[in-house]
Amino acid sequence: MKILEINSKEKKEKKNEKIGVAPQLTARDVTALAWLVEQRAATLPQLTELLGYLGDGEITPRRGAQIVARWETLGLVERSLVWHREPAVIWPTTAGAKLVGLSRWRRPAIGTLRHTIATSAVRLRTCRPWNDRTWLTEQQLREQLPSGV
Repeated sequence: MKILEINSKEKKEKKNEKIGVAPQLTARDVTALAWLVEQRAATLPQLTELLGYLGDGEITPRRGAQIVARWETLGLVERSLVWHREPAVIWPTTAGAKLVGLSRWRRPAIGTLRHTIATSAVRLRTCRPWNDRTWLTEQQLREQLPSGV
């Protein structure tokens, strides 16, 4: 039985190699990654909620995890269980940030991560894709304010 399983598995792998099957990004993926780069980090449930807003409606937590896993496979995000009994935190990699046009990137510091996650939650609640509210990131605010403010 194991021989049949191995041969079946090898055939699938060879077939995928022949047709060049690799994880691909959708327009929704790129939009969600751009949002994540602006926010710097978000929890898996937050990204699942965002992906639902950007798509045709609510998606399951399992589907959200599958999408984030695809991004991980492509090297666009990292996932970590930062705090005990809390959802995984996802942040972009340098490659993910570059994909959406950011030339410099650094991972959010652990000391500001709770603030970053809370900010992502506020943005999800106030700036949904169907309303006309605009979100300015903290970096954008700093650039617009006079120095010393």
